Amino acid sequence: MKVLSEIRLRPSEKKYDDFSSISLSDHARYIYSASFRRLQMKAQVFSLENNAAVRSRLTHSMEVAHIGVFLVQKIVELISEEISKGNAINPHLKFILDENVAIRKTVETACLIHDVGNPPFGHFGESAISTWFGENKEKLESKKNINLSERDYNYNDFIQFDGNPQGLRIISKLQGTDAFGLNLTTSQLAACIKYVASNDTVGNGNLHHKKMGYFSTEENVVNAIKADLGISGRHILAYLMEAADDISYCISDIEDGFEKGIVSYELFFKYIKKSICDLCERDRDVGTVYSELPKLMSYIKDAEFIIRKYNENFNDCTEELEYKFLQFKTTLTNLSVKLVAFDFFVKFDDYLNGNVDALIRERTLVYDLQEILKDFTRKYIFTSSEAERMELGGYAIIYGLLDKFSPLLELSRDDFFKIVEKRAGKKMAICTRLFNLLSDKHVRAYVRSLNEGVCDKVEFNLRCHLITDYIAGMTDSFSLETYQLLNGIKVG
Repeated sequence: MKVLSEIRLRPSEKKYDDFSSISLSDHARYIYSASFRRLQMKAQVFSLENNAAVRSRLTHSMEVAHIGVFLVQKIVELISEEISKGNAINPHLKFILDENVAIRKTVETACLIHDVGNPPFGHFGESAISTWFGENKEKLESKKNINLSERDYNYNDFIQFDGNPQGLRIISKLQGTDAFGLNLTTSQLAACIKYVASNDTVGNGNLHHKKMGYFSTEENVVNAIKADLGISGRHILAYLMEAADDISYCISDIEDGFEKGIVSYELFFKYIKKSICDLCERDRDVGTVYSELPKLMSYIKDAEFIIRKYNENFNDCTEELEYKFLQFKTTLTNLSVKLVAFDFFVKFDDYLNGNVDALIRERTLVYDLQEILKDFTRKYIFTSSEAERMELGGYAIIYGLLDKFSPLLELSRDDFFKIVEKRAGKKMAICTRLFNLLSDKHVRAYVRSLNEGVCDKVEFNLRCHLITDYIAGMTDSFSLETYQLLNGIKVG
């Protein structure tokens, strides 16, 4: 079993002798890609946001990457401390210590990649894609006289559509000049794979199968990764990527709520105080075992004092409350990283073998604190009229785009290829113009896959991917512009 590998699915002309250089090459291949840059115009929570202080997918991913590096740093410190005591350690832990620079860079890059497959409008975009393919299955079957339930169609790629497998597809196939995408190392690819289920094993077994981890089109990629690294499930560094994301977004979504004026500091501190007190009441060990918890409570008490001092003139005390929130956030983040790193260290063998659902598990303090933050976000931010209106609009845009591009899916293989080869007549003028909107990069990926000599069933799957690749790759604003164009709302 390997933590790091120098192997790329296409042998690289450039050879490196050390993992640090190899991981740096992986990092550069991604951050100089258009897919990474496009994240700056995709929302974290609030789509089409004009306020630059509110997070985009790009700035969120950069924060997650910082937490990922922070986690590795703490783990390395724990390993060093154990060795200094003269204790024997797992050889893989010693490898992490020896190659800590490469490990940090690999985790950092995985964190930067983790949201690259998200379509416009986030989870509502994902839902729109999966719902459209589910609701239009019978229509497509009738138009084409086919049975999409047959295994070779792999129609579950789309009914179970998710940003995670789309991200793997982007970095391993779409973003680049050949069939290997960015041609990252197998360990870098593995560190990005949060879920390990195929489209027909979703929901089987543990949390790693909660969602689809890869499409049928990337099954060969995943098999090659497993073969090289000697793993059967989740890679150990993927745990760190997932934990970094969880630690980051729980508090940052709330901070964006403050920035937009959706929630107040007063409401936040009042809610958090009650929730943490309830947590300590349920589990009395929490307040005594974790010394940092009283520090969190002290910031809450300070905030209460500030609010009383200004006698509810909250505009006058915003700056002071903002500082208390910053102290709360910093302490919470440091506490979470410390506890998660320690758990990773003491249960290392279980994580190495992929036997644990997640680093942040139920009945742990970090999990309970995150649930408090998530509950606040669900109750006061995600249900705000601004967030809900944008989500409804985003869902309609993505669903509507699939409606508009569906004539390309209804064509026979021969007719569609007439368009691809620019041999289509006037009768297919509309479909030709729709096709011409598609990205050349995505069309080339479709044609390359066809060159492998696939049957009609696989061709239809690839054509569905072609359309979803294009739509999922759009930025929020570009998806709106395209929707308006195709509906005659805004032309030109």
